[in-house]
Amino acid sequence: KAPVATRRTSWKPRGCVVAENVAIDGSLVDFEGRKWFDASRVCAVDGIVDDALRADLLEAIRATPEQVDKRAWRRGGLRDVVGDGAAASGGACWGLSPRALAKLCDPKRPRPAILELQSRLVAYLRRCNDDGLVVSLLPEAALGADVSPLAANAPVWADGDAYGWHIDGDPLLLPPGPFSDFYGRNPNRARGKPRFVSALVYLSPDWPSDFGAPTEFLDPPTGETVRVAPAPGRVVFLDQDVSHRVVAPTAAAGTRPRYSLVLKLVLHPSSDDATARFAPDDASTVVGSARRRRGAASNKR
Repeated sequence: KAPVATRRTSWKPRGCVVAENVAIDGSLVDFEGRKWFDASRVCAVDGIVDDALRADLLEAIRATPEQVDKRAWRRGGLRDVVGDGAAASGGACWGLSPRALAKLCDPKRPRPAILELQSRLVAYLRRCNDDGLVVSLLPEAALGADVSPLAANAPVWADGDAYGWHIDGDPLLLPPGPFSDFYGRNPNRARGKPRFVSALVYLSPDWPSDFGAPTEFLDPPTGETVRVAPAPGRVVFLDQDVSHRVVAPTAAAGTRPRYSLVLKLVLHPSSDDATARFAPDDASTVVGSARRRRGAASNKR
């Protein structure tokens, strides 16, 4: 439960704008003698990452706008989920080389841009909850050393339809280890339990809509999908158990990569009665099985 590293920041979350607020993949949950209807959430927020921080983050990941810098990036370098999903989602994608990623994640020499980003994410999330919320990076004790709490990717048009559906993680399906031994296994939005959330940050500047490359989210029971556009600086918070995939840029983008940075977070609520939040309760877009909430048992939070 170690808090993510932060620093003093003058940034305030009051100027943030929720661009998308999605409920998806709903189901009735029966856990520890309680029943409720549950749905995963996706929330796109503008205003957390401004142009200055976005430029600093691009520099931190050694991103060049016109094409991938092969000195720091590797084809197939993205490995951010466990098992077969890692190959399906990241095998074709440009990701940071192991050396570059190790430098980016080095706690002894934290990058100022990463510290500022983490500080702003924590400020936003505490505004959604309370000051008692603890925000941690995904620990190695949860999913093992192969899953980094930070990942960067750079899909390009040449990738084509190479990306498969995957989830980033699910606290109900954790492997045996120190994290599951201490916290147990639980549904991802259960009261008083750690909530596994990813924060996806779009970093490419000047990304016209005809360049494409949204992130697509799937409702498995119905096959319905919803896409979130990669607006520069946009942060997409998503429950890690949401099925999603990268969509490659269109031919209009040419060789230009669509850069993004992903932080794997664990949100620890302030009390046993609380559920950590990252989005307004009422979703503006309800997809597929999440529409079945009416008539289902309600989990009053």
